[in-house]
Amino acid sequence: MANRWAVMISGVVGAVVLAGCAATGAAPAGDTTTVPELVGNDAAVVDKVAASAGVVAVVEREAPGQHKPGTVVRVEPAPGTAVARGSTVTVVVAGPAGGTVDEIVAADRRTFVGVGIDKDGTTIIAIGPDADEQAALDQVRPALAGRKHEVRRCTAPWADLSRIVTEVTRREDLKAGQGFGIAVDPALCAVKVTGDIPAEAVQALREQYKDTIVVEPGAPAARLPRR
Repeated sequence: MANRWAVMISGVVGAVVLAGCAATGAAPAGDTTTVPELVGNDAAVVDKVAASAGVVAVVEREAPGQHKPGTVVRVEPAPGTAVARGSTVTVVVAGPAGGTVDEIVAADRRTFVGVGIDKDGTTIIAIGPDADEQAALDQVRPALAGRKHEVRRCTAPWADLSRIVTEVTRREDLKAGQGFGIAVDPALCAVKVTGDIPAEAVQALREQYKDTIVVEPGAPAARLPRR
């Protein structure tokens, strides 16, 4: 394909990438990128901008002080810093998180992997391997409003799964396909890859990432469900 394209969408399931020939291969050793300028931006765009830059943003909240609540006040390392692609950056946002499940989860990625929907409609609250399950449930319970839910402990934290998304979108062995969808799927506690994926690439992905990746060859996936 002459037209290369990649679209990243953030939501309760994490970063989604729809890629055709934009996949340029697994990042070589020493591959670097630049921490994006996020200061002053609304917290809602953090995942999208960070993913576009090839870094993983972990949000922390602090008292708003002189700053407008919900805006980014600091990024560590500082914007413009050269870092290894897939690195985690800390993004400090003014004020407390909003009251929806999505907002609560996005504000505490050290605890939560994300929110997903199981096949029977149960809301899945996915947490990291070291998270306190009761504390996590206490955070989101008011926003669930009685909705049927389940807490699911994942073997990998959100930052590690998001790093896999960054790596996979750059693999050389995916360039032969016509397009694929990729997302952190909290219900699976894994990265889900769907689409036109060569058989050799399917095998390589499964061997490299084991149970942190689910590969489903076929038509490129639609966006994963949101709640």
